[in-house]
Amino acid sequence: MSVWLYFPFGNFKEDDVLKDDVKDFRDAGVKFHRTGNKPSCLERVGDGDLLMIGGHGDEDDFSISMTAPKGERSLTANDSAQKLKKYGLKRTHQSILLLTCFGGGSTKKHTHAPRIVGVAKSELVSVHKKAAGKCLASVLAKVLGKEG
Repeated sequence: MSVWLYFPFGNFKEDDVLKDDVKDFRDAGVKFHRTGNKPSCLERVGDGDLLMIGGHGDEDDFSISMTAPKGERSLTANDSAQKLKKYGLKRTHQSILLLTCFGGGSTKKHTHAPRIVGVAKSELVSVHKKAAGKCLASVLAKVLGKEG
């Protein structure tokens, strides 16, 4: 299995946050390949590979975005599915991880939990809002499912 990092915006380095993601992930020890952002860039992603998609998200929003000097650019879940298909992601691929805020809903830390730097233990975090059908990940999965 390989891990791939994909930014759906060709100029993601213009975004003050996203521009540091590649270095930050590598510094954290995450081993991955970058896909680029041109037609056919997703053809090498295998069925058993993990595709990480980076961008910004917002609560109750079904889009992924980036902020550039000329303003925000965004793709809806439908637009994202079409772009994944157009750029060569196989219909048989099934493992996508959205690296966006609120991509899978929202959580909150238990009030009695100690302050934690880095990754929080799962027992200290609870679902704040049920996200099924109400977040980018869920909507994107449905759109991709309808696409076959």
